[in-house]
Amino acid sequence: MTKRISGMDIFLALLVVLLLGALLAFVYLGHFTRYMADDYCTAAYANSAGFYKPQIESYRDWTGRFSFSFLLAVAELIGPSIVPFLPLFALTCWLAASVWSIYQIATVAQWPRAFLVSAILAELIIFATLNSAHHIVQSFYWQTGLLTYTAPLIFMTLYVGVVVYGAKRRLQMRSIWILVIASFAITFFAGGFSETYVVMQTCCLLLPALAVFKLFRRSLWVSLPFTVAGLAGSLMSVAVVVAAPGNKIRQSFFPPPPDLINLTKLSIHYTVRFVGRTVYQSPLTLVGLLLVPMVIAHYLFRLNRQRPGPDIRMTRILLVSLPLVSLFLIFISFVPGVYGTSGDPAWRTRIIPQFVLAFTMVGWSFLAGLALSPRLSTSRYASWIRTASLTAVIVLAISSPVLSIRRIFKLVPLARASANLWDQSDRELRAAKAQGLRDVTIPAVDDVESRLGAPFDELEIDHNAKNWKNQCVANYYGLNSIRAR
Repeated sequence: MTKRISGMDIFLALLVVLLLGALLAFVYLGHFTRYMADDYCTAAYANSAGFYKPQIESYRDWTGRFSFSFLLAVAELIGPSIVPFLPLFALTCWLAASVWSIYQIATVAQWPRAFLVSAILAELIIFATLNSAHHIVQSFYWQTGLLTYTAPLIFMTLYVGVVVYGAKRRLQMRSIWILVIASFAITFFAGGFSETYVVMQTCCLLLPALAVFKLFRRSLWVSLPFTVAGLAGSLMSVAVVVAAPGNKIRQSFFPPPPDLINLTKLSIHYTVRFVGRTVYQSPLTLVGLLLVPMVIAHYLFRLNRQRPGPDIRMTRILLVSLPLVSLFLIFISFVPGVYGTSGDPAWRTRIIPQFVLAFTMVGWSFLAGLALSPRLSTSRYASWIRTASLTAVIVLAISSPVLSIRRIFKLVPLARASANLWDQSDRELRAAKAQGLRDVTIPAVDDVESRLGAPFDELEIDHNAKNWKNQCVANYYGLNSIRAR
């Protein structure tokens, strides 16, 4: 018997295409990225010292971010040609992991249209994270920033799918040891990308471990081996990151860390500012995060009315606790940066709390939709409410990605010009070295990041040849000095 395709199915399919188009627009703009700032430093050292030595010395003399150092060394083996393709590779992995992970949840919950809904929710979370990013260039387009702050989010997404898939296999009385080991390995490796992420990940894993014993002993017991393994991997990662001798050297470039009271006050302050700026900067995106999953949940409820509804007690607890958990994890995401700098952490770190916000908002909205569906279905105004809600969701769902695509393509000409100028400068600097020149002046480009959509610029080559960024560029090309005219 052929399944009946409704207007809602068509709308959801169109939404998949539209959100995918917005994500591809982000990737297309990323194709015009090149080396910036620290990229030159690490590339110059990798070219002279090889694959392993930079990782060892980075751990000893600068940072404990062992996973970041490893992937950076891999990227440097390929060279600058990989930079324009890193956003594409990262987004492909992120989207694949997200769709697979949400699909595991969908199959356990027996959602109708499981793959279609999984694709929409996965795209929505990633789109909202990127579209609301406070500094997308340093978080997603810049090689160093992408490998430090966006990469671990891919592993976190994959870990969620492994936990659900493992719980499903455990219920079926199948072997789970490989998945337990995978849980440990994923969180251990993910924690080695940055202090901001590993602290958030560890706290995030502590919450379900506690919930098993306090609230949902029966329903979450099957996931306990994977949660414990993931927590163990995260804690070991914390130990490796914190034990790095280079942390003290790096800390010496910043003011002394604040005491506990001031650390808490500052972290709360920057958390509130983060939430406020996100709401101010991306209201349509946030409204879409709230409404789209809610309408999808109601649609699934209507398709599958014969199944029992969600557990009322658990749903109420989650609807109350999820916003609190989200705010706590956002707060925790700011603590390492505030501790290290005694001030506002670098904006590139904010993609981590932005992902937390998007993920938890989608989860809360979906649960709210399931909780409201039984009442809406029996309401005398049910038909009117569904029509009005669907109309609002269609308008919002279309508006946000369409506006995003429009904004991105307005940036393309300037981004392309910047990339062409970088390519030209690269050829000229290599030619200058071949001719025996040692002090070179190149055209100034003071707005590389803003050409890619950033709110401010700070990674460009300076007019002063003694600036550390200029010195990194000079070392990369084997010159004495470089300055921008």
